[in-house]
Amino acid sequence: MVTMRDVADAAGVSIATVSRVLNDTRPVNESAQRSVHRAVEELGYRRNLVASSLRRQRTRSVAAVVPHIANPYFPRLIQAIERGLAADEHQLLIADSQDDPAVERDRVAALADRQVDGLLLVPCHEHDSAASLEGLALPYVLVDRTIAGLAADRVGSDDVAGMRGVITHLRARGRHRLVFVGSAPDTSTARQRLEAFLAEVGPDAPILLGDYSLDWGRRAASMLLARAETGHDGLPDAVVCDNDLVAIGVVRGLRDAGVDLPRAVAVTGYDDVGFAEVCDPPLTTVHQPVDAIGQTAVRLLLERAGGEDPAPREVRLAPELVIRASTAGGGSR
Repeated sequence: MVTMRDVADAAGVSIATVSRVLNDTRPVNESAQRSVHRAVEELGYRRNLVASSLRRQRTRSVAAVVPHIANPYFPRLIQAIERGLAADEHQLLIADSQDDPAVERDRVAALADRQVDGLLLVPCHEHDSAASLEGLALPYVLVDRTIAGLAADRVGSDDVAGMRGVITHLRARGRHRLVFVGSAPDTSTARQRLEAFLAEVGPDAPILLGDYSLDWGRRAASMLLARAETGHDGLPDAVVCDNDLVAIGVVRGLRDAGVDLPRAVAVTGYDDVGFAEVCDPPLTTVHQPVDAIGQTAVRLLLERAGGEDPAPREVRLAPELVIRASTAGGGSR
């Protein structure tokens, strides 16, 4: 096994110099740095990260807790976080809170007991998730969502701008009888998307609220069909969904009932998960900059874990409307 002494001998420097270069603990002149890195590469040296962590009182591990790992958005976010951590040689521990604040509290406590260097939390509830962070002696960053009244680092996208873009697009396509189908506003993202819709369309606009699932989307489609049979206005000419899974469920429910999509009814989603593009018709949706969200969250967390203590920072990244066939043509003026 190649040791640090072997590297020091090959580089012509002391073991202390090798340690300083590899652990970046003290400045070392450029010539010595090049010699050490060359010796590491030639000898194939691998650091003992466990021993290094014990010496530095850091485990080089970070925890991430997400609300529902089966939601296609969160695996993409986890991948982005892991790529960001790999660049700094940190390992990632993942937990699923099952959209339950009590489970979330247990998961956070269990991960903190593992002495991770920090926590990346996607809160499952805008209010109740605050209990998960009470007394937590650990740096953390809120990802994608916020917790009401909590001053903390947060990284996400601009949901208000994203929803405004959807409404502007639909109106440009001649769609004016809009219905909102989404999740109950228990999270900051669900609330902001709903509020943005109502601000653009009007406070009396029809809304249907359930959860983030295909099943809820199908049930919502059935409710819209039932209303059309008993009412005078018929079906809306556009269904605005705050999540792609919901939107795909709506598409499936309307198509199964023989509704001509998108000529009769346009449907939009949110998040731009992989299934959106292969939906029939392909789904117009809002693309969130997941890579930038994950890697920015990692940067803010590692800065705090490294001893920096700035005022709480909020980073809101711009989403992008992706126009596909589910909003093509049709509509009433």
